[in-house]
Amino acid sequence: QHPRPQSWKAAALSHNQQSQANLLLTSLSTWCSIMTVDKECSIETPLQNKLPLFKIKAIIVRRRSMGKNLAFAHVKVIEELASSEIGTEKNESTIQVAFRRQSAAWDSSFDNTFPTKNSQLPYGAIIILHLFSNHTGSHQQSESNPTTPKYEVNKWSILMDPRIDAVDYAKTPQINNAVDTQHEGISCSKYFKARMDEYMKYNDIPKSNHAKLPKQQPKEFDTINQNQDAASHGDKKHKALRAKMFASFLIDLFGREFFQGVDVLDIAGGKGQLSFELSLQSQSLCTIIDPLIRGKGNTQQYNSRDVKRIQKANGIVPKHIAKRFVLSNECLDLVGKSKFIVGLHPDECTEDILDAALETNTPAAIIPCCVFASLFPGRKLENGEAVCSYDQFIDYLMKKDDRIKKYSLSFEGKNQVLVFDPSSNNSG
Repeated sequence: QHPRPQSWKAAALSHNQQSQANLLLTSLSTWCSIMTVDKECSIETPLQNKLPLFKIKAIIVRRRSMGKNLAFAHVKVIEELASSEIGTEKNESTIQVAFRRQSAAWDSSFDNTFPTKNSQLPYGAIIILHLFSNHTGSHQQSESNPTTPKYEVNKWSILMDPRIDAVDYAKTPQINNAVDTQHEGISCSKYFKARMDEYMKYNDIPKSNHAKLPKQQPKEFDTINQNQDAASHGDKKHKALRAKMFASFLIDLFGREFFQGVDVLDIAGGKGQLSFELSLQSQSLCTIIDPLIRGKGNTQQYNSRDVKRIQKANGIVPKHIAKRFVLSNECLDLVGKSKFIVGLHPDECTEDILDAALETNTPAAIIPCCVFASLFPGRKLENGEAVCSYDQFIDYLMKKDDRIKKYSLSFEGKNQVLVFDPSSNNSG
């Protein structure tokens, strides 16, 4: 047998050319090895060598969160805490900054502070920013994209949150005649007035344009593809539809007689849409627990059309307790006196609702929505992994008890229902 001939490429090389090729391959391999080691040892070294890192104290003037990986803000510089180039821009006291999770500028050890929602960049907040100058090497904005921020955030923190003052200003004593205790709620109108006043301090907008603000989009963000916020709860129409479908689902699951004339706690019930639907469909006695008081008075003001619907059906208008639901003795006492507890997208208190139901052996149904991973870093799965995604949150909650069952509803948004029925067996 004849030996297999070399490839035509190898055969075409002379001895001298073959040596040069081998030398080139060796050099290339060595360079790749060096770059790999350098990347593993210090992935941020090239950025830090080329760009200045500086620190400022500033006030948030405008903001725009684009989701998990991107956010923008206009900040008014109060003080330069470390050497920077902003001092050369005295005529520009307000600068634009970008938060980019995937950028080498961002310090991943501060991922729990990344502003994934607009609310995490509160107007008027005093913050500390560690910034890199934009890597274009020039402080002039790009002609192709004149809205590119000049600075990228490395890490940041909030020194003073004006929402705390707004809450204090909006606190309103509320005495519910149907409840023996007095609670201190938060007036929505007062809270939003305080927050709007804070916004208007730094944004001089004519009153004639003020009503159009929610429909307008800042020009600097026009070129950015805006996807709907993953944590969005939808518009009023979808919220009302969800409440109606959730109430119908519960009545079909447990039976109308189960709810008729019994006490139901609607935790974080907001405007009371779910409570109104349960009252209309089953004549249940619903009590909404929510710290926000809607309307200009000291008591909750419901939608007049919903009230008329209930009165026409000889139903009972839901009660309201202006209180934040937490796993406390007072809240556990309220749960223990009720026959059923519900939560439709109850946000931060989702886990507390389920824990209260388990502790008091009270039937419950919740539709979780936002995970709030940064607020609850202690949540862990059985394998030790942190609870960050919606699916992980559902699994985490279901592991609390084998009697918790999962269902799905056919509406827009987060639609997974977790039902705890103490009377059910584990094999169902």
